[in-house]
Amino acid sequence: MHDFALTEKYVVLYDLPITFSQDSAKAGRFPYVWNPTHEARVGLLSRKDISRGTRWFPVEPCFVFHTLNAFDDGDRVCIDVIRYAGRYDVSLMAGPGPVSLDRWIVDPGNDKVTLRHLSDRFFQEFPRVDDRMISRPHRYGYTTSFKQLQDNVVDPPTTRVSACGNVLLKHDLKSGSVE
Repeated sequence: MHDFALTEKYVVLYDLPITFSQDSAKAGRFPYVWNPTHEARVGLLSRKDISRGTRWFPVEPCFVFHTLNAFDDGDRVCIDVIRYAGRYDVSLMAGPGPVSLDRWIVDPGNDKVTLRHLSDRFFQEFPRVDDRMISRPHRYGYTTSFKQLQDNVVDPPTTRVSACGNVLLKHDLKSGSVE
C-alpha cells in the first residue's frame, strides 16, 4: 500500500493487485509486481472502534499511488483518487491506462462501491486539496498533468487520451470545470 486516506469516521485502506514478489527481488528486478490473483478492494476501518476490524469492498482491478481526499457523505464514504486502470506494472511504470481522477463512493449499507470519473482529462498525478479540507467535503482539487506520464505510463496509448502538457490543473468538483 502506497497511500491511505482519512475521513472523520474512517481510515481508508487500499488493498490492490500490486504485491511483493520474492522471485522478482531474487532476480534483481523491482520487487513489486502486478498479481492477477490478488483481489482489488478498498477497506474502511472505524476510527472510533478498531476492534470491529476493516470492512472490505471489491473494486475493479487498478492501482492507486495517491489520494486527493476522502470524506463522509452521510452513511457513504467518498474517496477521490488518481486511479491507474487495469493491469498496471509498477516495475515497468506501464499499464493499459487510463490514469484518471476518479471517485469511489462506498455505500456500506448496500455493500457497494460506485465509480465516478471526476475529470475527462487523463494522465494526472500528485493530487492535493487545501489542507484545511482534508477529511471533509471539498469543492476544489489540484493535480499535475505532464507529458512524461502520458508517454511512459500507458502502453499501448489509449484512444481516450486528451491533450496534455506540463500543467497544474484546478478542478472545480461542483461545476465540473477545470482551469
